[in-house]
Amino acid sequence: MKIKLILLFLAISFTAMAQLEGTRYVVTFKDKNNSPFSYDRPLEFLSQKAINRRAKFNIPFDKHDLPVNPSYVTQVKQAGGEIVGTLKWFNGVILKNPSETVLANIAALSFVKEVLPGLPKTTKGIENTLGNYNIEGIPPYSFSQNNEYYPRYKSQTGVFDYGNALNQIAMIKMDELHNLGYTGKGITIGVLDGGFANTNIINGFDSLFLQNRILGTFDAAEKGNDVFASTMNGHGTSVLSVMGANRPGLIVGSAPHASYWLIRTEVTGQESRIEEYQWSIGAAFADSVGVDVINSSLGYTEFDNSLYNYTYEMMDGNTAIVTRAADIAVSKGILVVNSAGNEGSSQWKYIGAPADGDSVLTVGATNYKGHWASFSSWGPTFDGRIKPDVSAQGSGTWLLMSTGTAQGGNGTSFSSPLIAGSMACLMQALPNYSPMKLIKLIRSTSSYSSNPNDTLGYGIPNFKLALTTSGINNPDYTNKSLTLYRSSETQLTLLSAVSLGKSVIEIYTASGSLAIKEDLNIIQGSQTITLPKSLSSGVYIIRVSSNDFRESHKIVL
Repeated sequence: MKIKLILLFLAISFTAMAQLEGTRYVVTFKDKNNSPFSYDRPLEFLSQKAINRRAKFNIPFDKHDLPVNPSYVTQVKQAGGEIVGTLKWFNGVILKNPSETVLANIAALSFVKEVLPGLPKTTKGIENTLGNYNIEGIPPYSFSQNNEYYPRYKSQTGVFDYGNALNQIAMIKMDELHNLGYTGKGITIGVLDGGFANTNIINGFDSLFLQNRILGTFDAAEKGNDVFASTMNGHGTSVLSVMGANRPGLIVGSAPHASYWLIRTEVTGQESRIEEYQWSIGAAFADSVGVDVINSSLGYTEFDNSLYNYTYEMMDGNTAIVTRAADIAVSKGILVVNSAGNEGSSQWKYIGAPADGDSVLTVGATNYKGHWASFSSWGPTFDGRIKPDVSAQGSGTWLLMSTGTAQGGNGTSFSSPLIAGSMACLMQALPNYSPMKLIKLIRSTSSYSSNPNDTLGYGIPNFKLALTTSGINNPDYTNKSLTLYRSSETQLTLLSAVSLGKSVIEIYTASGSLAIKEDLNIIQGSQTITLPKSLSSGVYIIRVSSNDFRESHKIVL
């Protein structure tokens, strides 16, 4: 019967798709039986960091952790299938351009559960004359240089000079967390997006590369691609900058000291169910390398073939492929943050997938004054849950373009990473809080926590209040008494957990030459050190010593 059904499907649809380059099919398997992988040897398929995350939250290994049975993969190849992706969480593979005969042969294999069409690529995804980027899978977004979005402040005090990004940071009280030393240090964020054009050559990201905090890249859509290539989409570049950029006086992101994995799952120019499966591949990879937070400024409602469109009734947190994948990610101890979507003024109006997930922290958009941005998608989910969960500045969000220039972006694509980076900082402060406990905390301390609505959800977060509510008041200095940051071009900020009194600060070049020596009375809290303008950029060693104290730090200046 299975062979008859697949042949009937092929007779109807394959003729129209067979010759289109890029056609994908999903083959799912019935089980993972007789696999060479075992829960007793998790290091064969998970990093130590991923294992530690499970241990911290008492998460047992389950079927989603085991890789697909390699014997099944081999047999699919022997049947003629060209495999371009392995679906660990959905237990299957993705095929490229299979013939009718190959599909029938694969469907006849005893361990095969289903053969599903992924549908072909099209030529959608262009920039219209109004400057709005309509890229399938990425909520429509635009850029603006209207200065009203960026109220300038005469002076900024604290750890960082945020430039025009101050408004979006201060609105959610993230500057106050940064001043306490919570800057994302030690937290790993996976960015699932459509491309990161020129990220490796933009100086706003230089500290990420110099300090080896770009941990790697992965292309879930086309293996081996250079996700930094100038021909790649630049949406991910801008999204990353809202979190990870660190160029004092121009832009500082919400998690400037976090580490990042850059993962491409979205292919511009098409919209099909395959991209949801690619999202699952990217998220499973992120899990395996040990990410703590995923930001996904992506969303799915309609596809090139309208037969596969989702309806509002399907936005129930359990139906969409990508939503099910997001829930699996959270079950592994990962905090998943997703944009609500930019359909607020459209006929659709509602959030998409995976923003409908009950375990997903969904982020809507406000303007620079904190008022709902009319493009931001509405809740609730079809089953009546409040969405978005929270909202942040997504109209006029200060960011970096793939050209390296800074300007404003409009879309929940940018309010989402603003919150994802902030949650990473909160996670640094509260390392034993599970993702769901963090979501509950931030909802309960947001501006509309007592009266949530369908546009802003629980409102604008107050990260300082969330930290205070948790009972944590002092920063975690990770076994060091001092934390040092370059807070502007001519200023170094020193945070001390204790009062050290009269001390000597020495700054050495990487070659060992003494560049600066200064006496300083170090008190508990924050104070600044002036750097000479003549000091060249590079890696330095900073030594701080007093009568009974000595500590060294490596820093990029």
